[in-house]
Amino acid sequence: MQPRPARPAAADNPLAGAGAKYGAEPGQVLRSSADRNWSDIFAELRFHQEGHLDSFVQQTVEVAVQIRGSGTVNRRGDGQSQKIESRSGAAWLCPLGIPVDFLDLSSGFSETIHLYLGAGLFSSEGLGDGVSASAMANLRYLGGFHDPLVEQIGRVIATELAVETTSGNLLVETLGCSLAARLLQRYLRSDQTARAEAAGSRGLDRRRLRRILDHIESNLTGDLSIVAMASEVSLSRYHFARAFKRSTGQAPHQYVSMRRLEHAKSLLLHSDRPLADISEMLNFSSQASFTKAFRRVVGMPPGRYRLYSGDDGAATVRRHSGSTTSVAFMLG
Repeated sequence: MQPRPARPAAADNPLAGAGAKYGAEPGQVLRSSADRNWSDIFAELRFHQEGHLDSFVQQTVEVAVQIRGSGTVNRRGDGQSQKIESRSGAAWLCPLGIPVDFLDLSSGFSETIHLYLGAGLFSSEGLGDGVSASAMANLRYLGGFHDPLVEQIGRVIATELAVETTSGNLLVETLGCSLAARLLQRYLRSDQTARAEAAGSRGLDRRRLRRILDHIESNLTGDLSIVAMASEVSLSRYHFARAFKRSTGQAPHQYVSMRRLEHAKSLLLHSDRPLADISEMLNFSSQASFTKAFRRVVGMPPGRYRLYSGDDGAATVRRHSGSTTSVAFMLG
């Protein structure tokens, strides 16, 4: 097995400081992905008080989705003035390099998810040939727009921040690619459309599929990021995720979640490893997160599951938890 990659500290994540302009008073950042091993995407769930921000230059692509609450946003950037009554589900887009003259917020923004997207998501490695990271600076400066896919992505990532899952990094990185593709598809400033078509619509050929499935089995406790998996079969992240689902009927994070759950069950029944070690092996940020996710799927905490260590006990567990195939996907 490959060793588990170290989780990046917030200071080591080039996107981690992108939200500093909003301040860091207690209670403002409700949740953060600082302790998550996510590539090219950083997330903060924020509570916004009424306030004013002076001029700044946007350091990366930022998408904000209002999860709860309502309020007024008055801002000027990229030569445009926007004053919008924002409600739950509304999205805001600020491209890389945009000069923002000011930003005023009213009270009432109880929960807003801010997603900061790195250049890797907009590269050929992220979306495929014909896509350039320069497109990050060619996105439109938009406020208060409604896009069901953008809203759904924001809400799913907010949920992952609240309840960590065993393949959450794969889920979020895949959603990051989908979000980048959506932005390039619909929200470029020019009439040009960046090419991010479904080269993976035919699925993976037999050789590539066997290679990636073997790779997953060999790295259940190691690096199974979307970046590493796509690189293994020489595809962009976006096209790999689509091709994998086409071939297996499951998104990468769902398949990995299923296999890691089976691995966790085996370790619990056939080893005396401490729960803390197992949770770390499976890439959870804490034992508590592992326990919560395991209980949600199996119907009991891992410590209790371990008590059914014999053949009869394992059969009892199966009756309690249901079939592996039917429940495993819930973990991811």
